Amino acid sequence: ILHPPARLPAWPEGNRGTRLVLITLDMPEDYVRRLFAALTNRPSIDTPDRAALEDNPLAIAGRR
Repeated sequence: ILHPPARLPAWPEGNRGTRLVLITLDMPEDYVRRLFAALTNRPSIDTPDRAALEDNPLAIAGRR
């Protein structure tokens, strides 16, 4: 479930960083890291081309 971003009237005091919180159940950390790498278009250096396409968490199901 994705929720829309909340707009604040002003930036809060203190740390000006962005935070993303994932609440998951039995989701391996490596899977989440690979998902965000795919979202940000970072190549998977040590993954052969075929495996990179088939194991891509953003791949269209059934397409090879």
